[in-house]
Amino acid sequence: MKDQVYFLLAIFCISVKAVQHEYAPEEIIRPCYRGDLECMQKFIDSRSNCDRPLNRVPDPYLREYSLIYLVDFNITVIHINSNLSGLNGEIEDFHINKNTNQLVIAVWFDKIDVSVENTVVYFHRRREVPIVTGDRSRIVYRRTHITTIVPLSPTIDFNHMLATAYSEEDNLQLTFGPGITAAPGVQTSVATVVGNLDLATRNILFTESRSFISIFIKHVLCGYKEIL
Repeated sequence: MKDQVYFLLAIFCISVKAVQHEYAPEEIIRPCYRGDLECMQKFIDSRSNCDRPLNRVPDPYLREYSLIYLVDFNITVIHINSNLSGLNGEIEDFHINKNTNQLVIAVWFDKIDVSVENTVVYFHRRREVPIVTGDRSRIVYRRTHITTIVPLSPTIDFNHMLATAYSEEDNLQLTFGPGITAAPGVQTSVATVVGNLDLATRNILFTESRSFISIFIKHVLCGYKEIL
């Protein structure tokens, strides 16, 4: 767990540093007009091995498994059998950065609704095994932007993409069944999460953003059989 936390923090620092750099207009190539989905599909297909996508994400979309790290709260969450709604986002940007030879895809989602039949929560403790609880849960994200950066050399490989999410403040709705807080000693941790939802949102989206955008790309832009 400690190594995983360090890895996540390292990637976060790298992504923030990259975002802070302002690129000149001449460094940007836009191979497609905004909204021209067919052009984007053809561009990606010409540089990768895509099956024909469906053009839309099934709504709801059944996701069998997802692992979420809330590193600021010492909590790990596993979602089993999630129903995801609202993943048919709007592609706001699609361009190539010539200097870095990377494809940038930015997608805006108005509302992502994640309803989970089986949520398993690990409350980590120092020098002890974690307390484990479980129950149903639901998370609703509003007004969320996900930016994906994919290397182009020699071809497009979405398994090596970097995804970062930017969400407006006060936009997370979190509900869960009583089993999540049933074990002694976890109420304080849960109250801390509920009392710091903006920070919790950033923690959750740091890992969930890759899952969300992978599902979007797979169904809308490039029908990979699997995107990790």
